[in-house]
Amino acid sequence: TLEQWSPALADEGENSLLGSLLKTVERCGGRAAGVLWYQGCSEAMSGYGKPVEEFSERTLALFRLIRDRLDSELPIVQAQISRMVSCFTEDSDLCFTMVREQQRRMKTQIQRLAVIPTVTEELDDLVHLSAAAQDSVGYRAANAMAQLLYPGRAKLLPPPEYRSCWIDREPDTSAAILRVYYDHIDGGLRAEGRAVGFRVGDTPYGNDNRLIFSIRPQDDHVAVYLTAAPEDLKGKYLCYGAGADPVCNIFDGAGRPLPAMAGILLK
Repeated sequence: TLEQWSPALADEGENSLLGSLLKTVERCGGRAAGVLWYQGCSEAMSGYGKPVEEFSERTLALFRLIRDRLDSELPIVQAQISRMVSCFTEDSDLCFTMVREQQRRMKTQIQRLAVIPTVTEELDDLVHLSAAAQDSVGYRAANAMAQLLYPGRAKLLPPPEYRSCWIDREPDTSAAILRVYYDHIDGGLRAEGRAVGFRVGDTPYGNDNRLIFSIRPQDDHVAVYLTAAPEDLKGKYLCYGAGADPVCNIFDGAGRPLPAMAGILLK
């Protein structure tokens, strides 16, 4: 838990997780190239409350402490938490969605941070990634770290990021088409079989899909076709990869998945 990683325990040496991390780096010469960080399921599995509400605040405090002790420019690659197939609390869908969204938005709150998705990956039990999935996530994390460390030399794009969404009108039926745009797409967007993963509903972290009848990946955006008229979508919310166990299958040409996201207000 983030409580176990609290900055308040940084000076407790091997008696705390953070103290042990800092001591280990000290023993190895006191320098680190970057941080690969994959944490958050403990908070999401705890049920709705302060651990979920304050997830972003606590994580950023930890990142800032590590940078303060090691290097103020230390690059950080953070994995969004993956899936859980057995829900321990009634609000697991809400909590997993909220944690992933806070992780996605952290890039706007701290510099030199990249976020990589994991919700498309295979599990080996109710919540842990399989060995093959760890290889896949590790490869994407390494590429993201290389891009942060050597932006000019690496010739790598940052992980795909949500840019914007606007409401279009289908000319023949007058039904709405959501065009969801992304940055850093390598080789266009695609899906194997029927594209899935988007939701439109009345709540920021909801899991409603009754309005969507087709999802079509394009070059730099995804066209989401709905049964509702454009004017009926105002005030609703768009999500991708919502819930404790979402099904998502949209990747760019380099095999990189789209980030899970929630709370995108339609205007």
